[in-house]
Amino acid sequence: MKLKELSDGMTEDLKLMVKSSEEKQTVKQSPYVIAEMTDGDSVAQIKFWGIDKSFFDERFPVGCVMNVPVNCKTYKDTLTYSACNGYGLLHEEEYDIHDFLILPPVDPEDIYKKCLDIISSMNDQHAMSKKLLSCIYSERKYKEQLLIWSGAKSLHHNLRGGLIWHMYRMAELALLLPYRDICMNADKYEHFMQKAYAKYPHDAQPTADFIAGHSRISATEEQLKEYIGNLNPENPYIKQLNRFQGTWPDTAKTLIACRIAEAVAKVYPTLDPCLMIAGILILSMDLDAAPESRDIYSSGVLIGERMTKSNLISHDETEEEKCLQSIIMSADIGSSLSLHEKNLPEAFVLSQIWKMADYSCADKQMLAAGCLIHDIGKLQELTTDLFGCADYTVPGSLFGHTLLGIHMVSRIIQELEIPGEIGDMYLHMIASHHGRTEWGALAEPAFPEAAIIHCLDMIDSRMYTYEKTTQQLEVGNLSETIWGLGAKVYRAK
Repeated sequence: MKLKELSDGMTEDLKLMVKSSEEKQTVKQSPYVIAEMTDGDSVAQIKFWGIDKSFFDERFPVGCVMNVPVNCKTYKDTLTYSACNGYGLLHEEEYDIHDFLILPPVDPEDIYKKCLDIISSMNDQHAMSKKLLSCIYSERKYKEQLLIWSGAKSLHHNLRGGLIWHMYRMAELALLLPYRDICMNADKYEHFMQKAYAKYPHDAQPTADFIAGHSRISATEEQLKEYIGNLNPENPYIKQLNRFQGTWPDTAKTLIACRIAEAVAKVYPTLDPCLMIAGILILSMDLDAAPESRDIYSSGVLIGERMTKSNLISHDETEEEKCLQSIIMSADIGSSLSLHEKNLPEAFVLSQIWKMADYSCADKQMLAAGCLIHDIGKLQELTTDLFGCADYTVPGSLFGHTLLGIHMVSRIIQELEIPGEIGDMYLHMIASHHGRTEWGALAEPAFPEAAIIHCLDMIDSRMYTYEKTTQQLEVGNLSETIWGLGAKVYRAK
């Protein structure tokens, strides 16, 4: 019996490995422990009532395997798990520890080889980038750690090999993006930055509008309509487009966003590309007689008009209408502001896609390389044991992975004598990958590739949480509010 086989009302004895523990208190201030445990296939939070963390950790340390009678109950449409009396520690001869290792869907060794393939495919114009990445991913440097390291202690990709899986999926998507590929060499970078700072001498960073404006191409409304005409007219989401009448004020951005949605769905097959495309086309549209003002209030009015004009709100709505309604209400696109939490992963991803659609050309090899090193500082921020359980190091707690990553890569840049401008670009992508200083970035993105990496990081980290949550939900149900998403997650039919 496995965790995923439990349903409401069942109680079964399970062999589970302890990954972490946390103490909580009931309403009556009685302690209990929530232990994150795995059966090798999935992870669940198991409640141990009436004990505190010190009692639990002394008897059941991280990495031990227990026999636990687990009771499964549904609470607010989500399966919850509690330990019943009779749990205890198993002896080593009673289990095979390899049965409890949770790995990415692709073996970390294979992911590592795919990363090497990306690095080896870099052309001569990126010889310095290839040199830098080859060193970082070499056996002499960090290969051994990359095959094991977790991506976090408790949030996204917190499993054995999670870090390299996270960086690879970002790089994989970067190479699929529908951008016109350019080479952002040192001369172009220096010229770009000189123009940016000349235009905005009083700003600490060039503005996003300036960055986007220097990497855009045009597209006519006829081209956009041709794209729409090639979509499957029988798809239930594409059919909904007939309910809306209007024009697109930014046809180039809308078309690029639709193509980015197609690329994203190739890397994350649980996403519905047609739902995302329909959302983009509707939310980026100027409705006939739409209000000219675009403040928060009129955005709400505009969304309301979209919903009522199209008769999308009804008591007998279909599953497709329900999902599209959720997208329209929650995705941050065009003149629309989010008026509801993002219950569907497509809504969150659309908000990032719309930001990436500011750019129509980028150095995709540099972009992929930046993805492969942006979180490299986690190798020093975290410790990771053979089971993928992670904890913070002292330097990790003091400085964080961004600063540690800059120090690591800076030393390698000096060791390999990589030119300053190229080295600066990679250091900046590490420094800015959190997007804003209030989110932990040391600098805000100053060129397109850096801005795109932030969006890719947001997509992959949140998709991990959405995927993990929906796996534990029954179809048609909502989860509890998920910390890190700030939303309840809906599993669509």
